[in-house]
Amino acid sequence: MVYRDVVQSILSLPWESADPGDVIAVSHAIAKEFAAGLRRSIAMHPADSCLQEVAAGELKTNNLNYEGYAHAGDHWEFLDFFIKKVSMVPSKPVVTRAITKSLSDMNSFSVDETVMLIASREKESKKIYTRILQSQSWAALGFGFYEYYLQRHISLDSEEGGHADLLANFPIDDTVLTRGYTARLELYSSLF
Repeated sequence: MVYRDVVQSILSLPWESADPGDVIAVSHAIAKEFAAGLRRSIAMHPADSCLQEVAAGELKTNNLNYEGYAHAGDHWEFLDFFIKKVSMVPSKPVVTRAITKSLSDMNSFSVDETVMLIASREKESKKIYTRILQSQSWAALGFGFYEYYLQRHISLDSEEGGHADLLANFPIDDTVLTRGYTARLELYSSLF
């Protein structure tokens, strides 16, 4: 199986049946892990201007402004702000366990493998975020912040000269990406 097949499996999950709060909790964990991986990558590749530019749009940035959140922060901090505001916790213990396992799985990748995953995620995330965005009426459920978060990420990643374009020339290895997306599929599957 190649990584694109795993991404397709993620897209094919029954997102409409997932608990919205659990989806947000998983997104929060993924955003936090992404920020940590990006920091590790920059530390190992401090002269890489493309990674630096992606970091400027993901870490301690003010490009997310929504109802009371208008300050610089990592993207996970944006979600954290609203999760705390609405006192949200995962509804099922299996989701909490899957988040812990996923963070451990992602920390097992070397820095070079992490860079590959970051480069690929900036490209593939548009499809995944669009699928999640379309699966629920987020604003009607009281989670307009999450709808905004997904829309902003789709824009930041896919616009011309955006994050996906900046990292398009990074070398990738299908085996590494398949491992990474399989870990992500396992995490997302805990929602169902």
